[in-house]
Amino acid sequence: MNIINVGKMPFVFHGAWDVLFEIHPSIAKTFLLVVLPFSLIPPAILLYVGEHHAPLFWLATGDSRWSTVAMIFFVAELFTVPAMAWLIKFIASQHQMRCEFKDCFLLAAIVAIPMWVSSVGLIAPSLWIISQIAVIGFLASAGLLYHGIYSFLKMHEPFEAQSLSYEILAAGLITWLMLCAFIILPLIE
Repeated sequence: MNIINVGKMPFVFHGAWDVLFEIHPSIAKTFLLVVLPFSLIPPAILLYVGEHHAPLFWLATGDSRWSTVAMIFFVAELFTVPAMAWLIKFIASQHQMRCEFKDCFLLAAIVAIPMWVSSVGLIAPSLWIISQIAVIGFLASAGLLYHGIYSFLKMHEPFEAQSLSYEILAAGLITWLMLCAFIILPLIE
């Protein structure tokens, strides 16, 4: 799979999506090659933020508290991907569509990548830049979900994929906000 096709994934229904469907990786392989490495990014960034510019977020606390929050966030991320996979499978079944859990797990992992990577924006000492990067990450995740749903469920109507994506995205947004709360609440003095 070439990098150009991967970059097109949030915008197209085929290409890298077809290759992924042919590869059909196991849950363990998806976890080890996608979920685990990418889910390490936000906790590492949180540790950096806690050490270098926590006052920017009105959260001046000790280093040990940032370490605890980073670890809690990491564990929460690891639970979120299978939960989102289950949600994708559940919502698809509510629309009389069949899909394997491992495909849903792969899709949930891929959809989470832009959000994990967008956490790098926290390094910027500007709330405006951070918020813009978070929005871009969210939009990229939404594009991946929409095009991934269409491809993985072998749909023929983009409108139906859009409907499913909205349902899943709404639940995903709530989950993402809860993860963010895991960061903020323990740090508030």
